[in-house]
Amino acid sequence: MSESTFFRLLKTPIDDKGETLAAQIAALNETGEAEETYTLDPADFGLIPGSPFAYWVSKGILHCFTENQPLGNTLTARLGVNTTDDFRFVRLFFEVPPESVQIVWVPLAKGGGFEEFYGSLHLCIDWENNGERLKAYIQSRGDSPSRNVRSESLYGNAGLTYSSRTQKGLGFKALPSGTLFTVKGPIITTESTYELLCWLGVLNSLAFHFLVRCQMAFGSYEVGVIQRTPIPADLGEAQQRLAALAHEAH
Repeated sequence: MSESTFFRLLKTPIDDKGETLAAQIAALNETGEAEETYTLDPADFGLIPGSPFAYWVSKGILHCFTENQPLGNTLTARLGVNTTDDFRFVRLFFEVPPESVQIVWVPLAKGGGFEEFYGSLHLCIDWENNGERLKAYIQSRGDSPSRNVRSESLYGNAGLTYSSRTQKGLGFKALPSGTLFTVKGPIITTESTYELLCWLGVLNSLAFHFLVRCQMAFGSYEVGVIQRTPIPADLGEAQQRLAALAHEAH
């Protein structure tokens, strides 16, 4: 397929768009270059998962998607529990008896506001006997617990989590062991705690965030998008430095 040219006028006032577009076309014809103008083969959209209309992405960024493995090939990223009734099953920690913590009420990561590296856990969930009451409630509504209590084998594992929807953007934070995660606060985990610190630094980098934005407009940071985002296959000597910096930031 032949290359196409795209003119970007997002920041141009609406009354000036016609004049600005004409000037861009004239400059492109005269010099071969023009501000906010992009020329590429539309087939290149298919190099990014989901084929988004990312006309502004450079060849170098496209190669990141073709030359690196997606996050899901190295790390485990999963959705967690959805109570379907938070008023019944979720509490703030000061609302429950201290002696019932980790017996009845277990720490819960539920997304929340934008946080990077470290996030406070102020919520807890009724998880006595592995969520016996919650699962019974879901069944009483005629639903299957497995559809709402996802990835149960990972509950309590240390990992990373993030808020799937915030006004300030994407931010990853440490998820302590002994904590449940949710559909709005998914888990990203691996077997090595040391590796988690390193990936905490990588996932909070501007480079990773840019690669996520290449795949989507503003909205929910779905776990599938995170799984498909490329990450370095081998960090080499940078791994130790990244882990140390992420630990310091946390």
